[in-house]
Amino acid sequence: MAGRVTSVKDECEPLTELFGGYEQYLLRVRAVNAETARRRRRYLERFAREAGAVELDGLLSCLTVAWLRSFVCRYGADRGRGACRWMWSSLRAFLGFGWHTGLLDRDLRGALPVVRRRRLDHVPRALTGEQILALDERIGTRTAADLRDQAIVGLLATYGVRGCQVQRLCLDDIDWEAGRLRFGSCRGSRAVEFALTVEAGNRLCAYLQRGRPPSDVPEVFLTLRSPFRPIGTPSQLSRVIHKRLDQAGIVTAEGVSRGCHGFRHALAKRLVGQVPFKYLVDILGHRDPSTTFIYSKVDEQALLDTALPWPEVVP
Repeated sequence: MAGRVTSVKDECEPLTELFGGYEQYLLRVRAVNAETARRRRRYLERFAREAGAVELDGLLSCLTVAWLRSFVCRYGADRGRGACRWMWSSLRAFLGFGWHTGLLDRDLRGALPVVRRRRLDHVPRALTGEQILALDERIGTRTAADLRDQAIVGLLATYGVRGCQVQRLCLDDIDWEAGRLRFGSCRGSRAVEFALTVEAGNRLCAYLQRGRPPSDVPEVFLTLRSPFRPIGTPSQLSRVIHKRLDQAGIVTAEGVSRGCHGFRHALAKRLVGQVPFKYLVDILGHRDPSTTFIYSKVDEQALLDTALPWPEVVP
């Protein structure tokens, strides 16, 4: 077990106090922003649940090189690179916090791997047109939940916006007279405005008239149970999509987002090579055009055509 100094007040000290101290360390010493600090705290709490630790002594008993490496293998077996990168960085920061405050008698940060993410290093995977159509048909319009979710899927598939932009869409963002729809900026992207298509407009109208409960909040999409509130986070919106895909029995290829981003990749994949690159930048709302370059790799046949032949080896 990792060594502990005598300054630790109590072996059964509740973890809540420890998590709070870790979050303050991130804010004051590591100078991360508040959102990142909260997210890293959530990953540390997840680590404690995975370890079955409810008290300080139980958590510290897991902080050995052998246990951490075993955890890395288990946790990374069925999770993507992004989730692993957040977990490892959150744990490394916690181990640094423990070493810095004297909670640990040695620095264990080297026991955890570093997941590096280089720019444009992967090919985006997307939902297929057939899968989107099958999902849409499976949802239907029978209930208020159906009307809401069909409107959400329609916006994601038609405009390729981020989940946070749909989640934050307000009633004032819909200009029915001019036939325009505005999505605000989020995650560093620009605000974008589109023509309101007939299909998207009809779905929004059906939800607002027959599915949306009476409410004074400005957001369009609300929860399904009283008290009715706006959908809280993009992750909650993605869980709605994930659940609908499961209900429809749609199996996606490895690496395809089963949340909101799968629709964004699908739209970009359809438009690559069909519209000028500047138009694609504007549609996706990227501030930096180089961000859009990743979608130049979705045409795999074109990539194969540009590959140079492998030279023959003469013995």
